[in-house]
Amino acid sequence: MDKIKDMYNHILPETDPADLAEKIILGKCAQKKPAKKYAGRFIGGAAALCAALTMATVTVGAVSNWDFEAFFGSIFGESTNNMREYIVDGGKVSTESKAFDKFDFEVTGLAADENMAYLGLDIISTDRETLPDDVRLMMQLGDDGASWSVDCIKNENGRLSCLITLFGNIQSERKGVISISEIYSLNENNETNKTVYDSGLFRVSFDIESTLPTVKIEAPFELDIPALFYETKISHNDTVTEGVMSYTVNRLSLSGMSMVIDYEKPHPDDEQGFYEDDKIYLLMRDGSRAAVKSIGAYGSSSSDDGINFTLETGKIMFLVLSPIDVNNVSAVVFGDTVIHF
Repeated sequence: MDKIKDMYNHILPETDPADLAEKIILGKCAQKKPAKKYAGRFIGGAAALCAALTMATVTVGAVSNWDFEAFFGSIFGESTNNMREYIVDGGKVSTESKAFDKFDFEVTGLAADENMAYLGLDIISTDRETLPDDVRLMMQLGDDGASWSVDCIKNENGRLSCLITLFGNIQSERKGVISISEIYSLNENNETNKTVYDSGLFRVSFDIESTLPTVKIEAPFELDIPALFYETKISHNDTVTEGVMSYTVNRLSLSGMSMVIDYEKPHPDDEQGFYEDDKIYLLMRDGSRAAVKSIGAYGSSSSDDGINFTLETGKIMFLVLSPIDVNNVSAVVFGDTVIHF
């Protein structure tokens, strides 16, 4: 919980950490895959297609008239200048909604690179009733995606104003679709025991610029990423062991908003750890550091003999906490390893 809270506080420095921490809710959804010797899973992050909404008493309101730049400016401040090319113009955004009875939605901001999207969204109670405190969305970016809600702010007039982060590939033709199919809450933190407040379809379709500022390394290289491994003893006291998680990286891509590593490695039998984020950062050309935070890793395991898992491939996903100019990045640091661009 402390690692999650730390991520939220860094992304939204104007948020009162005490108020936000009290309201953080974590969502977990199982990812289903075809019934062959192939399995997908999330490691160290929120599960696929699930967003946990948080509520706080800060004063960032909804932005009207498609003023997307102003919306992100209220969150990232001067760093918004580094993400202007990722902000999707309102004229390239279309929405459709059907079947929702109790709630409506209004897009207030949208920014995207090839791996992720930031969605600003107002959730509106159409019957003017109070929105539930524990509100969650079943959500999807394209055909596949992980989603996090970074902050939801309770406003007057039966609205929640939210900034939601979604990871998943934007289509090669530089188009994307975000779908919301359900508003619900969990009972006793159990995904199979939940209360559905409303269901339907709200779809946000958008076009992004054909070229976006991104740097990539596509030659395979070996990488050890600093990690923490937790062990729970019989006495229920956790112990922490420092170590590394080893990968063969086929591609590392960095935009002003995110960093994604495409990896492969032998299927692991050992327990997975959590990335030690304070040892992972971007080194800027002026010698300063830009912080990143791991959102998680999505891995798929496959088998050559149809019996035993032998290979894992997937993506490791990081947020750039304060948007940066990729032209000013010198290297990315993973503990003792420095990868130069």
